[in-house]
Amino acid sequence: MISLDGNRLTFDELVRVTQRSEPVQIHPSALPAMLHSRAVVEKLASGNAPVYAVNTGVGLLADVRVPPEQLEQLQRNVVRSHACGVGAPLASDEVRSARERAPTPQPRDYRWYNGRSHWYNGRSHDFPRR
Repeated sequence: MISLDGNRLTFDELVRVTQRSEPVQIHPSALPAMLHSRAVVEKLASGNAPVYAVNTGVGLLADVRVPPEQLEQLQRNVVRSHACGVGAPLASDEVRSARERAPTPQPRDYRWYNGRSHWYNGRSHDFPRR
């Protein structure tokens, strides 16, 4: 079981999750930061200042304030709009890789480009394509 704490995720752990379908869980130490983030967003959403895609529309509707009773639906729509794409569906290991990697900050010497992880020390790792 891989425990996600929001601070680190090793390449080996990512491979175990994406290619070997190892289960994941949110580590209890990550919950306070998640709850804090949620409280910040809820405060912003209920405030008077417009916050893009939190209490306003998106794109051409960025200047349109969304009524409080529609904010929950707005968030569903934002998530759904980011969940669609074009082309062939991704393989399950690619989806798991993106999902598990997204909440973890990247170390300074580590970057992702075009689905490939690059290490500045000269090593590079590719996720196999199906």
